[in-house]
Amino acid sequence: MKQFKKLAMAIAGLWCCMATNAHDFEVDGIYYNILTTAKVEITFKGSSYHEYDKEYTGKAEIPGSVTYNGNTYSVTSIGDRAFYGCTGLTCITIPNSVASIGDQAFYGCTGLTSITIPNSVTSIGGHAFFECTGLTCITISNSVTSTGEYAFHNCTGLTSITIPEGVTRIGYHAFEYCTGLKTVINCSSLDISAGSSDHGNVAYYADKVVNVDGQIGDFFFHKTTLTGYVGNQSELALPEDYNDEKYMIGNSAFRNNTNLTSVFITASVTGIEENAFNGCRNLASLTMASPVPPASVYENSFGTINYIYTTLYVPEGSLAAYQTADVWKYFMKIKEYDPTGIEDVVFDTESSNLPIYNLQGVRMKDVDNLPSGIHIQGGKKFVVK
Repeated sequence: MKQFKKLAMAIAGLWCCMATNAHDFEVDGIYYNILTTAKVEITFKGSSYHEYDKEYTGKAEIPGSVTYNGNTYSVTSIGDRAFYGCTGLTCITIPNSVASIGDQAFYGCTGLTSITIPNSVTSIGGHAFFECTGLTCITISNSVTSTGEYAFHNCTGLTSITIPEGVTRIGYHAFEYCTGLKTVINCSSLDISAGSSDHGNVAYYADKVVNVDGQIGDFFFHKTTLTGYVGNQSELALPEDYNDEKYMIGNSAFRNNTNLTSVFITASVTGIEENAFNGCRNLASLTMASPVPPASVYENSFGTINYIYTTLYVPEGSLAAYQTADVWKYFMKIKEYDPTGIEDVVFDTESSNLPIYNLQGVRMKDVDNLPSGIHIQGGKKFVVK
């Protein structure tokens, strides 16, 4: 019996020793566990993630490698519960050496406002950002293939998310109760639709899902449809084509974009789907390059306010065609633009980064050597002589 008690006390003593030194070492306020002779993971301080809750505050910058006792290790992962409950953590930098983010790694980090997940990360663990209510922006790299269950549960501050093309699985309820998540940009092959509880509820609260398989500047495309725009220009000229093909303006592509004041639609646009410009209440002018009104257009492609207040500019000689065409005829102000009646405009190529088009909607590649004639930039016409 005495020998048994001695053995039990020895084991208890050993456990206490191990428990109080659960992290293997600390450098510059970051705690590490040694995984192999060459790799370490980020971990919490002490014997349990509950033992301390303020070990990480403010900005935490994780190095790509760390040296301890003469050995240099690569930092390859953020371990389970590494930053659990660190409400004072506001910013974190993750290096390209990190391949995975563990379960509950940032659980309850309510002070964290934004995070960029680098191209080295392939997986995000379950509950990794659970109830990070202050998180308003997260950038997920194309290398990520899966997110764990409840990964972003109750991240109420998120308003938009981009699902990268590499993602093949979104865990169960990964975005449950993300009530502010209204826009989902889907670059993956997953079939995501607004209001659906599939794929971790990612689009359950969304007003708009933008499916993407290509991009031109700030314009997103899916097959031959312009599906969304993420820029902030008020005067906008649409791309001349997509992969040398004509295209549609997709459902809700510019919906509720109150920043837009003028839009130039190139001749390559074959139609405008429902709600494409609905809610663009500050849209003062809409300029069409095609003399033939696009036939595939819906009454709710534009809002009632657009039919009353937006001026529709059409090529000379096409006024009657637009005035009698379905939907287009609802515009109360339709005017022709006459290229010969435009006054000279001084063009400064250094003052704007907006693309330049000719009247046929073809983008001009060499803006420093524009040919003589009428051109359009940001929905406005100018002359080069």
